[in-house]
Amino acid sequence: MGTPAALQRVDTLEMQASVLEAIEEHYSIVQAARVAGVTRAAIYGWVARNPTFAQALRDAQSVAMHNLEGSLYRRAVEKDTIAAIFLLKMMAPERYQDKLQQAHDYRPAVII
Repeated sequence: MGTPAALQRVDTLEMQASVLEAIEEHYSIVQAARVAGVTRAAIYGWVARNPTFAQALRDAQSVAMHNLEGSLYRRAVEKDTIAAIFLLKMMAPERYQDKLQQAHDYRPAVII
């Protein structure tokens, strides 16, 4: 049987692994905390104190983002017009972003 500190470390590593798995699935820190059974404060504390965990969290968020992009792509290909619009704006913003044009008709007042 390990020492209490060693057991706590194992528990922490298991909780961190659960958080990372949940992040890949849900992206949200709030949702990952709920799924893993920890607080958001615990997650933010691990990020602040553990650069390895912080990088693993960023990597898990990147996986989640790629999964979301893949899902969006599948929906766009299946003729979901709204998904197609979002995908085009994301992939080629220079061509498909919303453009705001304002015309100003400024004529200085003539004071006599």
